[in-house]
Amino acid sequence: MDLEGNYSGSSQPVMTGDFHAFSKTPVRLDTPYNQCGPTSGRNGNPWAIAPLSSPGVNPDEARFCLDPNLPSDPSHSSP
Repeated sequence: MDLEGNYSGSSQPVMTGDFHAFSKTPVRLDTPYNQCGPTSGRNGNPWAIAPLSSPGVNPDEARFCLDPNLPSDPSHSSP
């Protein structure tokens, strides 16, 4: 399957992880703890979870990284 949901005929992953970028410390600018946006690539998070957030934190809301103006789906979002 490709990124559009179409059959690709391949068993290769559509995307692979980037553990090096994902595991960077929060001191750097491109870490998983920064806000994501249309130009952040796969860095950042849509929930605004900070490095010192408590374990099991349940954020009030999330947003789409590629288009933060898209409304979230209430059935898949926290109240």
